[in-house]
Amino acid sequence: STIARGGAIRIDDTEDPAPYFTHNLFLENNADVGGGGMYVHDDDATVGIENSLFWANTAGANGAGLLASAVNSETRSSNSVFADHTPWAYWRAQASATSDFDLYFGNAGDSMNVSVNDPIYEDPLLPWPPDYDASVCDLYAFEPEPGSPLIGTATGPFNVTHPERFPDADGDLYPEIIDCDDADATTHPHATEACDGRDNDCDGT
Repeated sequence: STIARGGAIRIDDTEDPAPYFTHNLFLENNADVGGGGMYVHDDDATVGIENSLFWANTAGANGAGLLASAVNSETRSSNSVFADHTPWAYWRAQASATSDFDLYFGNAGDSMNVSVNDPIYEDPLLPWPPDYDASVCDLYAFEPEPGSPLIGTATGPFNVTHPERFPDADGDLYPEIIDCDDADATTHPHATEACDGRDNDCDGT
């Protein structure tokens, strides 16, 4: 499909005055005009983005990763990564937009035209291509490698991109927040349902 703005997420006239996004991955999205990863066009909203990874998104004009363009809105990004974008990773058009402790690397042209506080301009040492099975939602596929400048750089209690390892007691790569039985590796959201009286695939039945 053809999307003009907001390849993954478009925020436009939301009823929430302060939408907040954290621990998200925006990977290889595209918008024909701008905001390949996210497009913010909502007057009077304050949008927060934290501990997220914008990677290899594209756009026809500006803001391949993130485009903020509403006159009275404010977009705040912190402790996030913007890498391998064409063109401009983070673009402000009229809106107020800030970038605090974000990492910029490998973006075509200048990375951003927003107010920046303590940026990092180093290779994030993230695995590419990621080491994960595309059929399984592996939350740890994008963990920084040893020596990455992302480790320990966050201002809060978490690190950039991987703030913490969500508990996964049974080691099936499905953390307890989505695993209905974290003591059994055969039970998780992508398991095959069996007629054994148990909820194998965590769908509530």
